[in-house]
Amino acid sequence: MVKVGDIPIRLQMVTPVNQFQDKVIRAMYAELTKKLQSQAFQQSIRRGTKQALEKALRAQPEYQSMVMQDGKLRAELGVVDSTSAMESLVRDWVRSTTVHVARPRIVGGRILGTIISVKAIQADYDDVLQKAYASYTTEKGAIIPWLDWLLTKGEAIMIQSHQIFHPAPPTARSRTQTNTIMKKTKGQGWGVPEEFSGTPDNNYATRAVAMAMPEIGQMIEAEVRRRL
Repeated sequence: MVKVGDIPIRLQMVTPVNQFQDKVIRAMYAELTKKLQSQAFQQSIRRGTKQALEKALRAQPEYQSMVMQDGKLRAELGVVDSTSAMESLVRDWVRSTTVHVARPRIVGGRILGTIISVKAIQADYDDVLQKAYASYTTEKGAIIPWLDWLLTKGEAIMIQSHQIFHPAPPTARSRTQTNTIMKKTKGQGWGVPEEFSGTPDNNYATRAVAMAMPEIGQMIEAEVRRRL
């Protein structure tokens, strides 16, 4: 019994407790689903995810060494328009990134949180390895699949009986206009420099994704808290 002033009021719940709880749960579920499935929320986390990935891709030493005029990786791979190639690569990877927000569920009278999945960079890299910027043709007609070498070949010898030399300028200039040239040698070969070499499971792309994920997680958590 509740007493309001001098007037006694008796309250009695007509709806059974379990039905009342079910209605509350369903109302909360409807509101939560509305917010998490809203276009504004999904666009926000999609934009934040892509921004974090792009930043991480540009922060990697492979990217830096390819866009710098005197970058070691640019010079040894021999990619003349390396900045354009790397910009196209980053753009394609960022564009292909998807974010999916699953609907929450009601199980056993409880609301189970939604699952937000992020898919970034195709596992076999085939989507970018087929692009024109992923390879070039030398003056002698040899096709150099430099991006495949960088992402998948590790420290394997890619060019037999050749090594990189750095003669003092201006005695020799390479296709990248640096003092880096490749000369034929006996019993030796060249591969992607160890500090940049990558395998399908551990390379420029995977390291960038690993760097971006904590920031993406924090961004998603902040967006959820802000909207709920």
